[in-house]
Amino acid sequence: MMSLAGRARRAGNGENMQRRFQSGCLFKRGKRRKVWVARWREPQKMADGSMGTVQRSEIVGAVADLSKGDAQRLLVDKLAPVNSGTVRAASVATFKDYAVEWETAVLSSYRTSTRKFYKTVLDRWLLPQWSEWRLADIRLMDVRKWLSSYAATYATSVVKHMRATLSKMLSDAVETGLIDHNPAKGFRTPRGKAVKRAVALTPEQVAVVISRLQEPLRTAARLVSILGMRQSELAGLRSFDLDFLSKAITVSQSRYRGHTGETKNEGSTRVLPMPATTEAPLRMLAETCGNPEGLLFCAPSGRPLNFDNVTRDVFRPLADAAKIPRFTWRSFRRAVSTQMHRGGVPLKVLQGILGHADPQVTIGIYTEATFEDMRAAVTGLENELFPSVPNLQTQLQ
Repeated sequence: MMSLAGRARRAGNGENMQRRFQSGCLFKRGKRRKVWVARWREPQKMADGSMGTVQRSEIVGAVADLSKGDAQRLLVDKLAPVNSGTVRAASVATFKDYAVEWETAVLSSYRTSTRKFYKTVLDRWLLPQWSEWRLADIRLMDVRKWLSSYAATYATSVVKHMRATLSKMLSDAVETGLIDHNPAKGFRTPRGKAVKRAVALTPEQVAVVISRLQEPLRTAARLVSILGMRQSELAGLRSFDLDFLSKAITVSQSRYRGHTGETKNEGSTRVLPMPATTEAPLRMLAETCGNPEGLLFCAPSGRPLNFDNVTRDVFRPLADAAKIPRFTWRSFRRAVSTQMHRGGVPLKVLQGILGHADPQVTIGIYTEATFEDMRAAVTGLENELFPSVPNLQTQLQ
């Protein structure tokens, strides 16, 4: 069976079919408020790839406001692009039909976590809204209205994910010739509800957490609190990724919801220095690991450790008992970024440690500006600007 893209190309080859001049028709409709209605025919790409025509109708204006001559002139203007051949035939492909082919041709080539992300957004948000729409009928205002309807009740990140997935799909549809442009591109995403980011643990809180964990979670937490590895990278770490001779750890794969695959991006595949305090426990784990895949962090049964379950069953009760904010594996990662930034680690080095493709993600999302840092900055500038003004707090001491 020919794909939608193939049909679009085939139809495109037939767009130069002989055009016939048309004048359309104009008639009145309505009882209380009569309006002028224009009707004409436009070229149409049919489902089998052939060229056909489809009847269009549109209200031109109110009879009370326009004479028949005025309405006729508006119709002539509307038909000018059709009669000149500048109107490109629209595809009859529906979003639902396109989504099936897009999953097979495009989505299947993505890494597991990315594929699951797009698939979740597609099934939960996009298909319920756009299934029966023709791709060619989706307009910018339709997309904006759809996103705005969710902005009041969902986080900004969710709204952005909805738009990003739709935009990706429609961009691919443009490339394959199914539509002329991407209506989900080129405008500001509506701002949704503010959501608090994962807490960045302080050094004191990290020490409390690690002191209350048992192996292998203690080593996993110690490792991620120094290197800031992603949860998926920690889950995908294998015994042969550890080089005890060079004191290095290679991050070359990730494990997400039971599926092992590539790292998140090109910058994520990296070699990190092995922290001295983790060398002995890592060596022990590497020697005792009985997992067939060679995964380093396993349950006593030998099955891979479920890091999501750890967050729910271990981290939450621990945080409540220790009276510290609830945290996730990402909290360690944010703590690493914040503490290294405070210590003056160059951004390029910090970006390399965390494995970010974009340094703006490192500094803008993962690094916290602590109150102590802000106080130090303000005090430093104050002393520089007003060196002769007595400091009341110093006098009181």
